[in-house]
Amino acid sequence: MTPPLARLMNAVWLHEQNHFDDEQLCDVLRDGLSKDVLEQWSAHKASKGRTLVRMKGLEAYTKSHRSTIYRWQREKGFPKPVLKTPTSALYDLRDVDLWLQSDF
Repeated sequence: MTPPLARLMNAVWLHEQNHFDDEQLCDVLRDGLSKDVLEQWSAHKASKGRTLVRMKGLEAYTKSHRSTIYRWQREKGFPKPVLKTPTSALYDLRDVDLWLQSDF
């Protein structure tokens, strides 16, 4: 993970936990992030108000192992992460709930 992206992911997490206000988050964005990082940020921004979790939280939420979740993604249309980096991914629990309620 690139340092700017790692810093962005950390800032997003702090913001979601109400440790960062909007101005502090904007400071991170103004810090010379690449186009790729800004596109990922835009995808995250579009998900504002959603409950986002990392894989460990997703495993606990679905009571399934990550290998099962990856298989569901390949074979059954399980939701893809809304924000993905080389070392981390964030999943939207609303999308997961909709999928779980379907006849997958």
